[in-house]
Formats: sequence, structure tokens, C-alpha cells
Amino acid sequence: MTHMVVCSGPVIYIVLILLATTNNINGSSEGDNTSISNVTTDAPTSEKIPLVFMGLMSWKVQQGWNGGGVVPAIEMALSDVNSRTDILAGYELKVVWGDDQCIPGKSVRLLFEQITNKPVKIMILGAGCSTTAQAFAGTAPYFNLIQVGASESSPKLSNIVDYPSFIRLTGPDTIYNEVRIAIINYYGWKRVATIYHNMDFFAVLNADLVDKLGQNNITIITADTFMDEASNQVRNMINKDARIIIVDAYEPQGKQVLCEAHKQGLYGGQYVWFLIGWYNVEQWRNETDTGTDCTYNELYDVIEGSFIPDKIRFDESGKPGVSGMTFKEFEERYKAWPSYEMYGPNIAFASGYDTAWAAALTLNKTSQILAAQNFLPNSSYYQKSLENFTYGDTEMADTFYRIMKNLKFRGVSGEVRFDDVGDRRLSHSVSQIRDGRLVRVGTWHSDRELSLQFHPDNPVIWSDGGVPVDGLTYMVRLHYVPVTEYAIFCGIAITCMILAVGFLYFNVAHMTHP
Repeated sequence: MTHMVVCSGPVIYIVLILLATTNNINGSSEGDNTSISNVTTDAPTSEKIPLVFMGLMSWKVQQGWNGGGVVPAIEMALSDVNSRTDILAGYELKVVWGDDQCIPGKSVRLLFEQITNKPVKIMILGAGCSTTAQAFAGTAPYFNLIQVGASESSPKLSNIVDYPSFIRLTGPDTIYNEVRIAIINYYGWKRVATIYHNMDFFAVLNADLVDKLGQNNITIITADTFMDEASNQVRNMINKDARIIIVDAYEPQGKQVLCEAHKQGLYGGQYVWFLIGWYNVEQWRNETDTGTDCTYNELYDVIEGSFIPDKIRFDESGKPGVSGMTFKEFEERYKAWPSYEMYGPNIAFASGYDTAWAAALTLNKTSQILAAQNFLPNSSYYQKSLENFTYGDTEMADTFYRIMKNLKFRGVSGEVRFDDVGDRRLSHSVSQIRDGRLVRVGTWHSDRELSLQFHPDNPVIWSDGGVPVDGLTYMVRLHYVPVTEYAIFCGIAITCMILAVGFLYFNVAHMTHP
């Protein structure tokens, strides 16, 4: 792992780094931070040596991704690891949580607060929001902290130069574009419209989409962006006769687009919308407020028959994983976990559980390496163990990163393995929206040449009885008249002309003058 300064980051990052380095590069300063909630597992053992994670998540969110539901899953994983005797024996895993509220500046402040307060944090779990993850992951390498994420899907986080210590148990959202284009090509659509919320995250996602559409000879008839409302953008799509529409926005802003589409009549069997997989459309009817001027039934009218590709977020094999549980067994425990009621559900909960396991397995393997090296006096690891980690320990941080990138295990979220940049490449489900329900109609496989497979036992259903077209088609056709018919009509025309001339002559010849 290469640790380097990211010159493009905000100046505040460097200021905080200098302050933290001055005050506590080894995590030795005193202090108490009441703004950070300290949540530990429920099985404390005084004889065990504590290893503390820095937990970063967003649950009091006004705009952006609410990742609070991942917290109970991580707490459960740490509790499960602590109860094992074959993993990290003699250690107890704990986590100190901070809520960044999906605000990048707040995430960096939380990092500074945790760095300057005891105890030393050995690794970072989170964040839930991509924008804060970018701020956090750009700063964490200065303190030799490995950051492991469960749901951060920004394509920018794949940049190993800017984020050299970041690993995630999800993939970049640019993979959604591969699934979308596979569906578009399958149905032969060649004209599409795109609209995205004016945020850096979605701008990057849309730029990748535009590039991939061009590579597949698919015409973008309109590419719009919006901030708070999208009336002009929807009107533009109507004027351009858009039928296949791709939306990139968080759910609250996506609902605004759908509501405006309903107001202007941009819905029906001739339209197909593509939404991002994290839209929890099945729960809309259970909520009291849509956050728009439309009812949920009106929103459902707009997206009826449309597609939602989504990452396959849980193990579908039914086999127990490294924890000894199947996904179903894990899900039952997750919903019964004490803090579940506080945070509520989250679609990345299985990845959250496996995130903590990935960190634990990494520490366990590192502990074994350190134990072996301790017998070699000339080794740089001599007389070193996990509890000796400091924020200046580049060597141990590099070991963490190298071991984690090479992990392979079955978790409750499926097979866990990472690519060269620390991303996990996931297969995707393809669902169609029917009566406000998600019906899975296909699977996109990340590891197959023929990646898209529709399920014959559960086919796609179109409300108008046929596949929608991507727009009106104007064609010029030449129609030829048979020679016989042409000769007959020419003969009739000539006869009529002769008669007309004859009648004119007759009138002139017999005209009576006064």
C-alpha cells in the first residue's frame, strides 16, 4: 500500500492532519468526546485485550444515504467473533461509533476527534455514505488506518491513488450501467434519455453511463441534470419524445422526478424507467408521506413495468458461511438484535456483517504472522503484537491491507473477494416493478461472458402487450403503380383532356354576342 498526500483534497484535511499529528500521532492524548456514542459488544471480558475499531456511519440524515441499519449488523459480527475461541483468541473487539450525517466536513471532524482521544483505533469500519467516505478515505492513510466499507458505492473510491487504504464489500455503482446497457441492448432500444441529481457522485456515474452508451451506439436524445425540482427537464424529455429514461438520484430526489413525470403525463405502457437498486419501492405504501406533491399510487403509476437492477446483497446458496450461519439464520438474528429497533433496516446489512468479519479475519491472520515473527530477533515485527499498533505504524497497516485484499471467504452476503483496487464485483438481480412490487425477472452475472439471463419461468410482462419502442419512427417509402393501372389512368386522363378542349371549342364557337 502506498501512502501519499492527496493534493486535490480540501485544505481542512491537511490542517486536521497536522493538528492530529502534533497532538497525538500515536493516539496518546487525553480527552473525552461526548458527541461520539460508544457502542461495544455485549460480551466484555476483562482478561481479554481490547482492539477498538473506529466506526463511522450516517443515521441522522437530512439528505443522502441513511446507513444506520448497518450498525446492528456490525455489532452482531463483533459479538460473534468475540464468542469464538478460534479467532483472535485473547482479544476483544469493540467499536466506537460516530454519526457523520452524510456530511463530508463532519466526517473529517469525527476522524480528528477519534484520533485525538484514547484508545488507539486499529481500523475504520464505514462510512455508509459515499461522499463522506471519500472525505474520510482521503485522510485516513495519513494515520495508517485501513478503512473497510459496506455500502459506499461511488466510482471515485476505486481510485487507488487517491484512496490507497480503502477496501469495500460492495462494488462501484458504475456496474449498474453495465446492467442497464445489457437490458437496453437485449430489447434493441437505440434512443434513451438520462437525468441525474446535480451532485458530484451522480455526475461521475452519469459520465460513465454516457461513455458506455456511446460505445454501444445508443443515442442520448437528452441528458439533463436537476437540483430541487425537475419540471423543465421532464418537459424537455416530453418534447424529445423520450421513452426509455434512466434516473440517477437518491430516493427523495428521484421521487421528485417521478412526481413531476406524473403531473406532465410522462407515464404509461409506452415508457420504461430505470431506477437505482437502492430504491425501496415496496415500502413506499407503508410510509405516511411521499415527500412530494404526489401520492404513492401516482408514483407507482409512473414506474409500473420499469426496471430496477440491484446488487445481489445476500448469499443465495443456502450454505453456512464463515460465521456458521446461512443468510436466513443471520437475517432472523439481525431483526432481533437489540439496536435494530433504534436504527431500522438497511439493504446493506449483510455486507455490514461481513465487513466486520473481513476486518476480524485480517487481524487474526496478522496476529498469526506477528506471533511467528516474534521468534526472529532480526525481524521488524520482533516483540510486536496487534495491541502495539500506532498511527505511525506503516508496516502493520501495509500488512493489514495486503492480507485483506487477498481474503476469500463465504459470508452472509455471498462470496467475498476483492479485485486489484479493493472493490468487490457483485452480480446483479434484474427486477421489474409490478403493482408496486419488485418481481425478479433476470440475473446479470459479473463473471460470465453472456452476462444477462432472463428467467423463462418468470418473464417480463408489458402492460400494452408488447415491448415498448424507444420512440416514434419516421420512414419514407416509395409506392409503385402497376403498368396496366398506370396506362388505364393515363388513357382516362388524356380522354378527359380531349373532351375538355372539345367542350371549350364548342362553347367558343357557339357563343352568342349581344
